[in-house]
Amino acid sequence: MPRPRGIEHDSLSDYREWEGDWELIQGMPLAMAPSPGIEHQRASMRISRQIDQTLDDCPHCEVLFELEVEFSDDTVVRPDVPVICHAPDGERLTRAPEHFSALWRRRA
Repeated sequence: MPRPRGIEHDSLSDYREWEGDWELIQGMPLAMAPSPGIEHQRASMRISRQIDQTLDDCPHCEVLFELEVEFSDDTVVRPDVPVICHAPDGERLTRAPEHFSALWRRRA
């Protein structure tokens, strides 16, 4: 859906210059909540451990934690517990895990 006139469309290069915690969704900046609290961290760690144990026999998959995923030049998100089943290109994820990609395509 086209964005109404007068609304700015930010890009990955804009995003990389921002201070603070942000996500960029189809060119629109979204301020993230402050750092997660202790209960949120505990829950995320439990989920991470369970997923990691489930993937013990998979040589290609790994569980990460709060890592930026750069979907495109105007969309960057930071999921709490991303799971990838491919070798990343460098220190950032520049493509979504397969199951996440399918979900993202349905939302777009």
